[in-house]
Amino acid sequence: MSLSDYSSMEQEIRNAPEPKVLPKGSEVKARIISVNTGVSEKQKSYGARWYMPLFDVPDDPMVKEFNTFIWDPLDHDKIDPKQAARNADTFNKFTRCFKIDLSKPFSWTDDLPNKSGWVILGQVDDPQYGLKNTISSYVTGPRNAGARPSSPAPQQVGRPAPVAPSDDDFSDGDCAGPSDDDIPF
Repeated sequence: MSLSDYSSMEQEIRNAPEPKVLPKGSEVKARIISVNTGVSEKQKSYGARWYMPLFDVPDDPMVKEFNTFIWDPLDHDKIDPKQAARNADTFNKFTRCFKIDLSKPFSWTDDLPNKSGWVILGQVDDPQYGLKNTISSYVTGPRNAGARPSSPAPQQVGRPAPVAPSDDDFSDGDCAGPSDDDIPF
């Protein structure tokens, strides 16, 4: 058995920063690092497939990973109509934000990891995991070109200077994520 000598790294190890949660309203480039999948076993959504993308912030490796929840739109007939309507909007903005081509089939687990897009973060204090980031909205393009925000601009992490939109840009704004009662576990 060999020995490992960390004596030359002791100060670096002892002074290592802790993972962090970004402030609510931060605008960051998020990258999908994996996608968990499952099938609901709850009575009111039994048999409906769901996906839970896990994200990181490539520009800041100390930001804790965070996730979001999306019902499979192909199973909207298995969930509450209100949830299905909200999910359709969330799915639309998620796919626009991460530039997912809906004109052809894709695999959530094989094709989505490493895709990135801009999101506005929220925060939630989870009883099991503590404070963590959530996706408050997906940045899909300008909502109203002449509108001014009513609150201060959110903190931006590593965002490049704005560029003029092209014909490929989407222009339908952002959306809120799912509420806790949308999640089937």
